Amino acid sequence: MTAEALTRDERRARLYGCLFWAVASLIIVFVRGVRWDETYEHALAITRLAPYPEGHPFFIYCRNVFSLQSYLSAGLLWLTRSALVVCFIRDLALMLFVTLPLFLLTFALTRRALWGHVAVVLALCGVYSFFGSHYGIGTWTGFFSVGGIGAGYALLTFTAFVAGWTRTAWFLLTFLFAVHAGQLPPLLLFAGAQLVIGDWERRKAQWRAAFFWGGAGFVGSVLFYVIQRFFIVPLPDSGPYYADANVHEIWINYSMREDVHRFISFAHPFSHSVLLIGLTLAVSLTVLLAAKPNESRKSPAAAIALYALCVGVLAVGIRLIHHFMGENVPFLLVVWMPYRVPNHLAPILLALCLALLAHDTRNAGPRDRAPLWAALLCVFALPIALSGRFLPETLYVRYLEEGEYLFFILIGGALGAIAERAYGYSTKTFVVWCVASVVALVALTTFNQFIVACTVAGFALHWTLRVLPKSIDRANMIRNGAFACAGFVLVLLLAREWGTREHLPRTRFQEGVVRYLADAGEPDAMIVPPYWDVEWNARTGAPVFLDYQTPRLITYMPSLGPSLRKMIRDTYGFSIDGTSNAGLAHWSMLSREEWKAMAEAYGIRYFVQAANEPCNFTPVYSEDGLSLYEVPSDE
Repeated sequence: MTAEALTRDERRARLYGCLFWAVASLIIVFVRGVRWDETYEHALAITRLAPYPEGHPFFIYCRNVFSLQSYLSAGLLWLTRSALVVCFIRDLALMLFVTLPLFLLTFALTRRALWGHVAVVLALCGVYSFFGSHYGIGTWTGFFSVGGIGAGYALLTFTAFVAGWTRTAWFLLTFLFAVHAGQLPPLLLFAGAQLVIGDWERRKAQWRAAFFWGGAGFVGSVLFYVIQRFFIVPLPDSGPYYADANVHEIWINYSMREDVHRFISFAHPFSHSVLLIGLTLAVSLTVLLAAKPNESRKSPAAAIALYALCVGVLAVGIRLIHHFMGENVPFLLVVWMPYRVPNHLAPILLALCLALLAHDTRNAGPRDRAPLWAALLCVFALPIALSGRFLPETLYVRYLEEGEYLFFILIGGALGAIAERAYGYSTKTFVVWCVASVVALVALTTFNQFIVACTVAGFALHWTLRVLPKSIDRANMIRNGAFACAGFVLVLLLAREWGTREHLPRTRFQEGVVRYLADAGEPDAMIVPPYWDVEWNARTGAPVFLDYQTPRLITYMPSLGPSLRKMIRDTYGFSIDGTSNAGLAHWSMLSREEWKAMAEAYGIRYFVQAANEPCNFTPVYSEDGLSLYEVPSDE
């Protein structure tokens, strides 16, 4: 597993593999249906096609947030006036950033298209969702695409460094500022290390690429920043959206109760992220220890170990600082979601483990029987692809649905390959490695016995395959069978996704609301949906006064806190910073005059409430247990 120049056949296989996943991504979008996208809502606000008042926090956030993704969607919407076009392009972009970077990374490590295809199929099975504790690792299209595209872009940047595309790597790195700045810190730390490690020729190439190509990417980011300045809007200094309050106090009180991505002590276990960091470091470092000195310097495992170290320093280091500082933690330390960056390592570890299985321990070429592993992994993925239809529901939901069983079988197989490599290199290294592995597995049983059992099973399977008789060593037949298994799993996954197909979905009630507003000649009227609901802006095209996501803007832009607290107090009767919580019963207690006064101040024309809740207005439309109410401007 060393970085060497690709042959002509290998370059052709890589090209065909990329074309395959580009077409497959397009098919996936058509199979699943075009889904609403968060940047479409941003685009509606940025272009004023949904006419938010200038002081509204959502409008201010969309205009002021430094995100090329949102502004590209706005430009596309301005040109086409089509929700379908914007959301389709976003869905396709997300799938491309899920499939292509992982295929390219695995190909860079294995030099075989088969393993790149298997890696993507396993990812689509969701095998590393187990590790996405604080920020889910999604592999299918959905509403929240900004983080997924940013993570895929970051993986593509890391792949460029590993594959030796130095100029491309530096350009992608510095342009990541504009695409998704929150994904940048670990890559910046990793790239900085590239400038000071290695021999002089390598460092000189890195410095040259950093200056010219990194400079070009940085210029692109700065250019976007300059253009965006023309769209920036100020905070309100008067009017209904203006409020004077302590910004930091509102931010910290709200975040400590609600922000599961940054204030994680009350939410999901951080141990899953630490485990992912530890596994990536353990596997990559033992690959280096078991390699010959001249191989270890050129091994991509060295880059993977360094990147895992960068991620660990940032995520675990900031977690410790956060733990001791508590509510005094600086906003800039956590705003970029440092506890999300361990997610970067999941596809990297997947590719690394596949690469270990793909290569013989005695020479640099691929082993003929290695594709047996590829075929078996796809066979093991069948319960996920079939949604456990032929298994007891309890067994499937408890052990198989999340896919961790498959990932840890793979990790066990990779550990078996490392053990064999260590045995061939040095008996002492092999003994030390075995003792350390046993100690680690015993310690891991206190965390999760099931994944330990899967790891041991994968280790045993590796050695079982190694002692199979030579008569099965028919390379082409096994390789073709592995391709067929991967294709079969992909077809089953597509069939599964077809069963949940949704094309720009609306509920019957939302369809009725859109029709009613159009018939009333008020398609752009501001509405207030139920507090717990989301995606109303996208699904109706109308400006939404508040929904479940609106207060969460505070976690990105604390300056919006005073306005949002005032709006929620006036509308729902409770305070988002935890000083009070009267619940949503406040709506039922508002008189007609109070509703009219609030609606006149904020520009609200309609609100949605459960049909069985008391209200002082007569509904203008009802469906599926919900009612639409009009707040008249006069009577």
